[in-house]
Amino acid sequence: MNFKAEQMRADFPALTTGLALFDAPGGTQVPEQVADAIRETMLSPISNRSPASLPGRNAEEAVHSFRLAAADLMGADPKGVMHGRSSTQLTMDFSRALSKNWVSGDNIVLSKLDHDSNIAPWLIAAAHAGVEVRWAQFDANTSELDTKQYQSLIDKRTQVVALTAASNFIGSKPEVSKIAAIAHAHNAYVYVDAVHYAAHDPLDIKTLGADFTVVSPYKL
Repeated sequence: MNFKAEQMRADFPALTTGLALFDAPGGTQVPEQVADAIRETMLSPISNRSPASLPGRNAEEAVHSFRLAAADLMGADPKGVMHGRSSTQLTMDFSRALSKNWVSGDNIVLSKLDHDSNIAPWLIAAAHAGVEVRWAQFDANTSELDTKQYQSLIDKRTQVVALTAASNFIGSKPEVSKIAAIAHAHNAYVYVDAVHYAAHDPLDIKTLGADFTVVSPYKL
């Protein structure tokens, strides 16, 4: 592939300032096409989603188009795409929903490699449900999350295994598909934070083995 950097940069008006913008943690610069699409949508007649009027149909089309685009990015079914305020909020929502079925004696497995957005919501849910929290540790010398430890961490009472596809801090990429296979062998759900993965590698949730995957478009 012949990547033309200058042609790509021309789509980002903010880059004309001459600044070097290493700003993924706080969001990234918006290409002109995205800004134009948002402006066109917001200035068109739009209302609550409904087939009964032009504004309603415009809203329906905006949501449908988003789901198609997100599904294309993640290798997902558009019907399974959900939009939320942030990855943290979505994880809060999912942790609350899933934890309704947890009982004493159950456990969840979290990772010390993860961003707090994929830790705190699960800790809150676990505390409310009264279930055990187990931790997968990363090697401080290699920065890797050893897959083998999941063999002993996951058992028949494990409800959810939550982990990152790529560390937001050091970039390590765990063997998510292998960890997911261990979890699924015990009928546990796998929740993958792909916020910092999606911007750098092709994302396919089936290949990852994720039951739920969260990404953040403003980090792309």
